[in-house]
This record gives sequence, structure tokens and C-alpha cells, in this order.
Amino acid sequence: MGAIKPLDPASLYHPCALEQLPFQTTAELEELADIIGQPRALDAVRFGTGIRREGYNIFVLGSPGMGKHTFVRAYLEQRAGGEPAPSDWCYINNFEQPHKPRALRLPAGSAVTLRQDMAQLVEELGSAIPAAFDSDEYRGKVEEIHKAFTERQEQREKIKALKREVTLRAVGHLIDELREKYTTLPAVLE
Repeated sequence: MGAIKPLDPASLYHPCALEQLPFQTTAELEELADIIGQPRALDAVRFGTGIRREGYNIFVLGSPGMGKHTFVRAYLEQRAGGEPAPSDWCYINNFEQPHKPRALRLPAGSAVTLRQDMAQLVEELGSAIPAAFDSDEYRGKVEEIHKAFTERQEQREKIKALKREVTLRAVGHLIDELREKYTTLPAVLE
């Protein structure tokens, strides 16, 4: 074998006649619709995305740096652009069975708003409820119950009813505002 000869710079560069190109910059060019030299890959992705049943997946395999991820993502975004937006799903507390949260289906984009509204409600309840029970009015009514009812069971029942009334008075308007906001979503109202 002979010695390796270095290449001169002129043999490493092949100029292109820019006036022959039908564009000024590459920004004017349309995105490629497929992976160059991979028509079977494009057909497979088209076929896979055409299946409208659960349990089917698309697995893309190939060497790193081929643009597989970019191509598939662009293709799916373009295809999804013509589809209706999927519903949002939230898991909410199930007060009857706390170990079984309830799934709540909402119109696309509304779950974030609901989450923010619930966080704000919890924050407001955290200050409204303690303030209601720290009032002179509440303490006075508790004293009245203790004086008016001698039987301990009656006192407990009356105080329990008073607590419910005070809580509803303290937070009822906050909940009513949310009910008004979500009148078009019966699942949220429930």
C-alpha cells in the first residue's frame, strides 16, 4: 500500500451556482414531507396512524441522527391539526369512596382552568372557615346552645348543625361563584 496523500483544499469544495437556485434563502423552502430515501417508513407511519383502534402503537427504529423523531412528530402534528381536539381528563376526589377517585371528562383546555379555580377556592376556604369560627357571633351561639340544652346529645347535634350553617355562610358565596362559572359542565357541578 502506498502512502496516504493529503487532499488539497480545492478538491474538498464544490461550488454551486447560486443563480440557478429558485430561492434566496432556505427559509423559503417547504418542509420535507418524508424522510429522504425512506418511502417504506412513510408508508408505515401513514398506515399506523390510520388504525383507529386502541392497543396499536408505532415503533420507529433506525440509526441516530436520521431525523426519525422530527419526521414522525411533524407528521403527527400535521395529521392531528385536522382532528378535533381531545378531551381533558381530571381525577377528582370521590367523597363516598376516597380510595376510588372519579375521572372527569372536560372540553379541551378547560382542565387547567378548573385546577386553578380549585386551588384558589382551597386557599380562600383556608382563611374564610377559621375566621367564621373565630367570631364572637359563633362563640355566643355555642354558649346559647349550652345554656338552652341540658342533654349532651342535644348539644352535640345543635352545635353540629351550627357548624354546618356557619361554614355554608362563610363559603357558600365562593362555591356559588364557581357553580355559576361551570353551569355548562354538569360533571363539574356534580
